[in-house]
Amino acid sequence: MLRPWELNVDIVRDSGMAIHVQIAQKIIEDIQSGRFTPGIALPGTRELASKINVNRKTVIQAYDELVSEGWLISESQRGTFVSPRVLAINHHNKPPPKIQTNTVFPLHKVLTPIQSKR
Repeated sequence: MLRPWELNVDIVRDSGMAIHVQIAQKIIEDIQSGRFTPGIALPGTRELASKINVNRKTVIQAYDELVSEGWLISESQRGTFVSPRVLAINHHNKPPPKIQTNTVFPLHKVLTPIQSKR
């Protein structure tokens, strides 16, 4: 699927911050700045992992965390998109929730898998 924009994530491997957290924070920054608007499709996990030279599971972990926090939605066989909920976050001028910086995330609900079934 063609994307009209680039997701540029500069990974700093010795920053002390987990790579999936760096990816997630960059996506949140792009949403907060208005660069990524509700409904816009994010690159597939394979595509992004290849572009930024990380393991695909790292990208899946970042996407899953953003889905669980309401920043993204995942639609089976379609992809991952910026959630319409971000309009409510920005509209009410509430500070958006910060992503956790630890490397273990408790799962409070079942997440929709990002990869499609073939």
